[in-house]
Amino acid sequence: MNFFFVQDFRKKYRYFSAEPLSVIQVKFSRFRKFWETAKKKLMLLPLKILKQEQAFERTLKIEGDQIRILHSGRMDEKKVRSKFYFFLQKQRTKHIILLVGESLILPISGIAALLPGPNMFFYVLVLLVIIQWRL
Repeated sequence: MNFFFVQDFRKKYRYFSAEPLSVIQVKFSRFRKFWETAKKKLMLLPLKILKQEQAFERTLKIEGDQIRILHSGRMDEKKVRSKFYFFLQKQRTKHIILLVGESLILPISGIAALLPGPNMFFYVLVLLVIIQWRL
C-alpha cells in the first residue's frame, strides 16, 4: 500500500493514502450500526484532516513491509526521515492533548445530569473520547 508524505501550499506536511475514501458496505448488528452512525455524525473534520486521520488508521492495520511512503526527491533521505519522525510526534502530541482535554471536560459535563432530559453533553463527549482513543 502506498502512502504519501508531502508539503501542501502552506509548507505544512500532509500524510495520506493512495486508496480512495470509499467505505465497504457491510451488514452490521444493531449496536454496531448505532456506533457507526454516531461515529459518522461526530467526524465533522475538514476533508484534508479526515483523509490524513484515515491514512494513519490504515497504516496501523498493515503488518510487515507492505507500507511504502513516497515523498518528493527535493530533500535527502536523512532529512525527510527526521521531518517525518517529528511530524508523527507532533500528530501524536495533538491526539494526546485532545484526549486529555476531552477527559478533563467529561466530569464537568456530569453536572448537566441535573437538567431534565438526557445528558447529551456527556454522551457526545464520551463518544469523542472513545473515537479519539481508538485513532
